[in-house]
Amino acid sequence: MDSKRDSKREFVDSLMARIREEVEFGIAELEEQGPVTMDQIEEVVERAKTLIGRELAQRIVDRQPDDPANQSRCPACGDGGRLHSRARRLLLTRHGEIALCRRWYRCGCGHSFSPLDQRLGLDACSTTLWVRGLVAEWAAERTFQATAKDLWRSRGLVVSESTVERIAVACGTRLQEHEAAAGAEYEAGVLPEPIHQPDTLYLSMDGVYAPLRDAWKKDGSAGKLECRAGECKIGMAYEITTDRQGRPRIAWREYTATFGDISTFRPLMGALANRCGVSRARRLVFLADTLACNWNLAADYFPDAVQIVDWRHAVSHLETVVEDFFGADTEPGRRWLAERKAELWEGQAAAVSEAVLALPSLPQETAVQAETRRREGEYFHNHRHRMRYAQFREEGYQIGSGVMEASCRTVVNQRLDQSGMHWRQVTADKMVALRAALLSTTKPNLTAFCTAPN
Repeated sequence: MDSKRDSKREFVDSLMARIREEVEFGIAELEEQGPVTMDQIEEVVERAKTLIGRELAQRIVDRQPDDPANQSRCPACGDGGRLHSRARRLLLTRHGEIALCRRWYRCGCGHSFSPLDQRLGLDACSTTLWVRGLVAEWAAERTFQATAKDLWRSRGLVVSESTVERIAVACGTRLQEHEAAAGAEYEAGVLPEPIHQPDTLYLSMDGVYAPLRDAWKKDGSAGKLECRAGECKIGMAYEITTDRQGRPRIAWREYTATFGDISTFRPLMGALANRCGVSRARRLVFLADTLACNWNLAADYFPDAVQIVDWRHAVSHLETVVEDFFGADTEPGRRWLAERKAELWEGQAAAVSEAVLALPSLPQETAVQAETRRREGEYFHNHRHRMRYAQFREEGYQIGSGVMEASCRTVVNQRLDQSGMHWRQVTADKMVALRAALLSTTKPNLTAFCTAPN
């Protein structure tokens, strides 16, 4: 009989004997305990699964042929590296930790390598790509400490809190680099094929704050902890559909996010819009608050878009006028606000502007009141073309940016602004890049962004 078949049969027989031994041990352990609970049964079964998986992975790896020659081609320079020693490495896989003992070569160019590592598709990290992808995904949703605990409880994987952070940040870095490259291509006029073909594409952007800090150590050796509020800019592209009751729902959404300045954000927003089919959309809507940077971006990148000021943001300006001129929760103030909101709802922003400017001067008018009259009157006048709410509703457009505001909480606050948290900006930037990618409808394959740097 063929010796190779004999070897394979021996391997399988040996493995089955090991599996039988582990299963018999687990059953005997349960029988010794007498009546058992379902929790005890699950614990024994899970332990057996973990041990069997690790044993199988280890034995298959041990069967992989290593390079028998004293020289091997160097992957860095192409010259011949010379055999130096046999080196052992520990690798954390989805089934637990296994050991590799393989031949180790050194080249005159200074590069050291293992041909077996290359054949197995391993990089320099001590974890497999699958483990890193899982760690990054979980770390985007929960704290680094909770991720480490959950990996142990649910998978039996021992990963330190610092390793969790390192993996998540590294993955976020790759995603951020990928986005930056797409933004640079967009600025250069290189436009990849879109992933969507929307009928009406909505674009929106907003900012949300998270607690940032400078260099600091828990032992106080780097000085006193000083936290500050840092703004994260979030861009969103989405399409609206309706449910069976005719209520609007999000059909799909894509995000981009950065703690960088507006010059960093602009190409990211442009690339996001292109990826989501801005060139294919039958109708394009830019919906935001009235910060100048929003409308400058819209004018530069999306000049054909219908521009809409968020309804709630416009109403908040009326509420400011009421508070400064009538006082909070007064009957005249409520009546004036109701009249102005009715005008605004019908798209009569010019009339609202006139009503604000026509507010009578009070006998002891303050500088604040005078400034409010001037500022808010100009506000409604300058944005009147973006407040044609009756026309927008008639044409089927959404006039509120509640989707964007909810996204700010989802992308940033739920992960970065929990009790007691403070972040270095560089770390926070990588984490929002990771969360923006995972919370988008078109989620990336994280293992593609978890490779070790060259």
